[in-house]
Amino acid sequence: MKYDLLISDGEVINPVSGLRDRMDVGIGGGRIVEVAASLRSEDARKNISAKGRLVTPGLVDVHAHVFVNCSDLGENTDRLCNSSGVTTVCDAGSAGSATSPDLDLSSTGRCGLARGPL
Repeated sequence: MKYDLLISDGEVINPVSGLRDRMDVGIGGGRIVEVAASLRSEDARKNISAKGRLVTPGLVDVHAHVFVNCSDLGENTDRLCNSSGVTTVCDAGSAGSATSPDLDLSSTGRCGLARGPL
């Protein structure tokens, strides 16, 4: 088989290359091996129709709160990211001096000296 997985008939968006069109995506060995307007479904072990859906590279969430149990802002990243196409998350400050007294530099009297949360 040429592909382990074929995602067909989705609107493929790749901001890096400027691509936005209805395309098929062939995946083999955990990598995208081909993107084209019409790939043969017979060449794939498994086929998934993406008709009416977006197909994108992994998305980056640049403002998330992921430190669970630190505050009421912490999110379950596995649940949230797996369902939304997000592959990379940047925590925008779930933990800090407001939630961990050990990170409050003002109590040390000396900038730069603080015990970590461990």
